[in-house]
Amino acid sequence: MKTRLLCLFTLSASLAFAQKNRDIALFLFKENWQACIKAEDAKFLAQRKKMDDTTYQWKYYHFAGPLVSIETSRDAEGTQPNGYMAYYGEDGKIDSSGHTIDGRKNGWWYYYTDSLTLWLKEKYNNGKLLEKLDTLAMRLERESKKPEWDSTDVLVEASFKGGDRDWMKYIEKKLKIPDRTKNIGKSGKMILSFMVDTTGQVRDIRIEQSLEYAIDEEATKLIEESPVWKPATINGKPVKAFRRQPLSVSF
Repeated sequence: MKTRLLCLFTLSASLAFAQKNRDIALFLFKENWQACIKAEDAKFLAQRKKMDDTTYQWKYYHFAGPLVSIETSRDAEGTQPNGYMAYYGEDGKIDSSGHTIDGRKNGWWYYYTDSLTLWLKEKYNNGKLLEKLDTLAMRLERESKKPEWDSTDVLVEASFKGGDRDWMKYIEKKLKIPDRTKNIGKSGKMILSFMVDTTGQVRDIRIEQSLEYAIDEEATKLIEESPVWKPATINGKPVKAFRRQPLSVSF
């Protein structure tokens, strides 16, 4: 990460591609993470998105492939890490994720297997490791906790208006495969996850398995613009619920 931050610090604003959204800029990098202008010289692509005045999210991609990392910073140059971070393997599957405060790990960090299941989680406080739980420890933790509901509770899962069939129709209708994705011949599987809050709004969209920049953005936008869902309930009381959505891209 330090190498990329040094490159970004010296990066000229003239390298940013024109975008309809002025809060988004794209940058190209050579194999050694030095900035470049020509696409034929690029090995990596980065998107910088301004979330607010003190939050910038950087998504680093293999130029014709999946995510390398998602890194959040306080500044536009990406030199002050602060917020959500996620790191990906060569296959585009998420490897680890968590949050930082002023560049130091804070709260729970999660580590995933190739099948996207948790094999380790660590709890930090301002960079100090407080707790580490492997697969066995996580299972024992779950077994020792009081369940959120029991057999007498009535759990209703979050649902899209019209049910799963209409949700799939929405995806099929709205998901447009970008020309970039077609031009580089990038078909395959991607997975996103999201939370449906107690009002039915979709939030916290995460990429668990990336394919390439353009289709990742298109799929994320599709879920962001989803109509309001019917929230999950326990005994009639709305609760947050999480959903994992696989997508198959072919053309």
